[in-house]
Amino acid sequence: MLNIKKIESAMNERNFTKVKLCNATGIARTTLDAILNGSDAKISTIEAIATELHLHIGYLFDEEIEVRQAGRDYVEKGKIEHKGPEYNGGSVVEAELREQIALLKSQLEDKERIIRLLEGKG
Repeated sequence: MLNIKKIESAMNERNFTKVKLCNATGIARTTLDAILNGSDAKISTIEAIATELHLHIGYLFDEEIEVRQAGRDYVEKGKIEHKGPEYNGGSVVEAELREQIALLKSQLEDKERIIRLLEGKG
């Protein structure tokens, strides 16, 4: 998923206004506004933005959102029973590692999809 905050941050760091970025890339202002509001964009458009902002295109797709799944606790017959993947005989550390692995796998799948799109195989 495209990380819009990284585009905005890079624009601010390089003193790029929307107009300046549009003029430099040839992207219509309405297209840039749509992208910055979360709309999907062509890879070629994102590539033009990344190139003009001197960024690697993959950088714009790295997500920094940490997803955590809370354990489910149920009170049954006066005692608390823990139910959920993080309590299947493993430690809390093990559960956190499983979450990190799942997140990394998801990011890897996203990056592989981007590569296929860039190669025209998508």
